Amino acid sequence: MKKYNHLVMKTAISKVTQEYADLTEDGFVGDGQANLKHHGGPDRAVCFYPYERYSYWEERFKQKLSLPAFGENATVSGMLEQEMYIGDVLQLGDAVVQISEGRIPCATVSMQNNQPEFLKKLLDTGYTGYFARVIKAGRVEKGSDIVLLDRKQEAVSVLYANRVMFRDQDDIEGARTVIEAEGLGKGWRNRLEKRIQ
Repeated sequence: MKKYNHLVMKTAISKVTQEYADLTEDGFVGDGQANLKHHGGPDRAVCFYPYERYSYWEERFKQKLSLPAFGENATVSGMLEQEMYIGDVLQLGDAVVQISEGRIPCATVSMQNNQPEFLKKLLDTGYTGYFARVIKAGRVEKGSDIVLLDRKQEAVSVLYANRVMFRDQDDIEGARTVIEAEGLGKGWRNRLEKRIQ
């Protein structure tokens, strides 16, 4: 089993640090989304964003970013989009989650960080972070270890899925590959199936 670095936890795009939070199928208790039409749901209960990306964006935009600049409720280390795979099952404190899809960010990220180009750059790079569904509810504490319990496949990383979804929209074979990934969220599956048709 692979053990990841400690979790820095934040829990809507302006969040405050919590020492702990209970995680349910609907997400962290006390955390929420303003627009439930486009945010939230069982496949998007947890939003991860890699801490290492902060320095990348700070260098490009020449500004300091405050956690959580991307509206994530779990800022993590050692879990970049190219290292995590659709379907990965993770122990997160007392909870168990499964990576379901890349994040489709909205313009709020640009507005929150006062950078009009932020959304476009996120989509161009695929450095969007990613979502997970909750398999087992439980308490998550700040600094909790994250442990990879099961990897369902190694063909579709989050970064690969993001590339197919955002940049290479004519890649029908890529869309088929992503659809075949065990654990893919329903929203992404529906979008990609429509693309193939």
